[in-house]
Amino acid sequence: MRASNLVSIVLPVYNGEQYIDKAVESIIGQNYKNWELILVNDCSTDRTLEILEKYSGKDGRIRIINNAHNMKLPASLNIGFENAKGSYLTWTSDDNIYEENALETMCKVLDSNPDIGMVYADFVGVDGEGNKTKRYCMHEPDDIFLINCVGACFLYRAEVKDKIGNYNPDKFLVEDYDYWLRIYSRFRMKHICESLYMYRFHEASPTSTRQEQIMERTYALKKEYLSCATEKLDKKRLYLFYDSIIDYYGNRRSVMDYTGYDRGYWNHYIWKVIRDCLIKIKVKLFEKK
Repeated sequence: MRASNLVSIVLPVYNGEQYIDKAVESIIGQNYKNWELILVNDCSTDRTLEILEKYSGKDGRIRIINNAHNMKLPASLNIGFENAKGSYLTWTSDDNIYEENALETMCKVLDSNPDIGMVYADFVGVDGEGNKTKRYCMHEPDDIFLINCVGACFLYRAEVKDKIGNYNPDKFLVEDYDYWLRIYSRFRMKHICESLYMYRFHEASPTSTRQEQIMERTYALKKEYLSCATEKLDKKRLYLFYDSIIDYYGNRRSVMDYTGYDRGYWNHYIWKVIRDCLIKIKVKLFEKK
């Protein structure tokens, strides 16, 4: 039986000695105190483990799991959540920081809205030195097929995980977006229009070093969800969804290089892929209100 109102936070880390202190301190400093922190050390070769042990030795709410070999983010998340005891679940990164009221605010929304499976909030970008740059206001849940609107600050019920399952190791770099799409297909989501998190943009972060890969895998993922989008989206969002896919694959130089086909052929191929979906939504797109 899961403890009521306990929040399980999973923090996977690989060689995170530069920023891990601030990430953990932001959790310890939460106004909401009923949490557990599961640190999944993915075979770090720097001082990360030493730093983690410093915190676990001082606070009984903090546990460390050491992977036997480097397993990357999706598998590390799954290991962490397999050991989670909380009614509410979330995860964070070793270089990001919670605002002190983050857990409290998100828990209140879930507590008072039993029909909502997941909440997510806005965040502020910070640079490598911790200086705030700009606020990122997330889109509403119904825009999730157009953009990864959940972002980096979120909380969902343990029952969601029980029904959705694990993060997919084959979706590395887009494992989060894939998971949010799966949640959206079965549960209600709510956007909290308040900044509760600081996301660090720096040279070593995946958003900086693997931007092209993330983009390609994001649009490959969207193709997988064509049928689901067809059923879920209204007319306007359907047009935008299909246009975004066709525009991406018709214009991205990297995709054309990879396939060896020119833009005209690729546009034809994409339309062929989504033809069945277009047939399904033909009435939906053109029906009178």
